[in-house]
Amino acid sequence: MQYQIARWLLLVLLLGIAAIYVNAMLLSVWHTAAPPGFENPEAWAYAARKFFANAIALCIIGFLFFINVRPGWPYLRSHLTWLLTVAALLAFLLPRVGHFFAIDRCLDLSGKWDCQTEKCIGSADA
Repeated sequence: MQYQIARWLLLVLLLGIAAIYVNAMLLSVWHTAAPPGFENPEAWAYAARKFFANAIALCIIGFLFFINVRPGWPYLRSHLTWLLTVAALLAFLLPRVGHFFAIDRCLDLSGKWDCQTEKCIGSADA
């Protein structure tokens, strides 16, 4: 009985946190699509991608806990557990890795990365 309560509590908690991230993502998308002249749409778009990735990763982690928290942890070494673990890591890391390579590309082209606007300034490719 205690395992069932723990499974459901973890799932509801992680899905609730994921819902907060989805709310933040929707706010960031709304700021991205604001009227012309609004400040930093690229920064808002990057924040939206990060929030969405966090929400997906939290949903996957919640499902992982839900299927694994049982007496004896029967599914801990299953292929589904490993597949979902890799999916959660990829969901969390992909926007950050893409952002890292965008900064690296900017600096390789002798530009300057502006962290506030999330833009490359002064390179030939900017």
